Amino acid sequence: MPPWFFGFLCYTTWQEGGELASVPVLAPQSGKKMFKNLFKSKRQREIERDINIQRSLSQHKQQINKLTQHERQYMEKAQRAKKMGDNANLRQLCKLIAQTTNQRRAIESQLLHFETLIQTRDRAKLFGEFAK
Repeated sequence: MPPWFFGFLCYTTWQEGGELASVPVLAPQSGKKMFKNLFKSKRQREIERDINIQRSLSQHKQQINKLTQHERQYMEKAQRAKKMGDNANLRQLCKLIAQTTNQRRAIESQLLHFETLIQTRDRAKLFGEFAK
């Protein structure tokens, strides 16, 4: 077997009548990438899925911590600008604080939703095991 595999790749082109058409083209693809998950057991795929979920959760938490830190720093700078009487910088910093707070709240909401989905999935899995 050759070290690479030809797979189909489609691209869009214009036909004579002015219509779009997808044309299949042979393109080289790595055989390792195509058949990577083919021979994994169900348990291995489940473990990889759980690892990816935990990685995503930790990334969300890290991003929330970073945004909280940026909020604090912007607030400290806004207090300095207010003491100095620099209204232009104060307005800019207030906008940045609001943006950062909104971003943090959105990510916290996503994290909460994601954690709820994981808990629901785990509950359904336990019920499935119990039903067996």
